[in-house]
Amino acid sequence: MKRYEFIQAHRSCYPVVKMAQFLEVSTSGYYHWLRRKPSAREKKRVALRAAIGKRYHFHGGTAGSPLITADLRGEEGWSHVSRTRLAREMKALRSRLSTHSQVSGAILGLALASRRARARCCACFGR
Repeated sequence: MKRYEFIQAHRSCYPVVKMAQFLEVSTSGYYHWLRRKPSAREKKRVALRAAIGKRYHFHGGTAGSPLITADLRGEEGWSHVSRTRLAREMKALRSRLSTHSQVSGAILGLALASRRARARCCACFGR
């Protein structure tokens, strides 16, 4: 998970300024990121990841990049996708989950050290 995405997901639980300092980003950069519209490349990436997830679950969570690539090439609009790109996106989807838990744990440790912040984040603990 990217730093700005993490701040957005947890801004109801922790102060934006504190998270920005901890993650070593500027608050002005975060607010600029909030106003920015997604690029054409980002829109394609989101659509590809959604298609990957749909096919991955269709195959019971056991499909790899060669099988999903073959499935997508048969669909409208995905004839150009390469197995390498698809594998890279699948890897990114897996790493987002582990990165989120690592950064979330670090933020939680910061919150426990600070008496002003709450000890639990509603976005991470299902509150």
